[in-house]
Amino acid sequence: MKKHYLLLIAICIGLFSACSMFEGPEGPKGDQGDRGEQGIPGEQGAQGPQGPQGQQGPQGQQGPQGPQGQQGVPGGINFEIFNYPVHNFNTNANRFIDIPSIGPQMNDVTFLAFLIDTSNGVTYPVPGPGSSASSMYRFWWLRIGTAISVRINRYQGPGESYSLRFLKLPLVNNPGGRATLPDIDLTDYDAVVEYYQNLNN
Repeated sequence: MKKHYLLLIAICIGLFSACSMFEGPEGPKGDQGDRGEQGIPGEQGAQGPQGPQGQQGPQGQQGPQGPQGQQGVPGGINFEIFNYPVHNFNTNANRFIDIPSIGPQMNDVTFLAFLIDTSNGVTYPVPGPGSSASSMYRFWWLRIGTAISVRINRYQGPGESYSLRFLKLPLVNNPGGRATLPDIDLTDYDAVVEYYQNLNN
């Protein structure tokens, strides 16, 4: 029995040696594949719509009142009348006129505008309706250097033809320090002219 056991061990050792003897060598390591190219970036998308406007901020506090100004020179010194030819507001709704060389007094004057119907001599104050009452006119003026640009615009109705007249009126400092115009009907051309002409006398 012992011989048989030893014989079995010898056979197993022989078989193990034979398997090791017939095992082939390790094969070469395979090459690493090429890395793929990086893709091209896509185009930038279109800009989205603008967001809604934010709420308006609160109004700032009013600054302190400045010192009282000096009493102005009595009226009449800066009073002038400017006349211009007929303008057809039916074909051109706007009439802009520059009055040059107002000079340093430009901060102490204001302007009134009137439309003159040359067919009957009637004067119409601006802002307001014209002779047919179907056309409406407005007036404003602004400083450009040492000149004044006076402007009349027909903003409603068919428009008519008028000659133009502008009055340059001096502002007067009242006791409160605020520059104002006299307490007269500024839409009444004759009343305004009479008031300032009397100041010249």
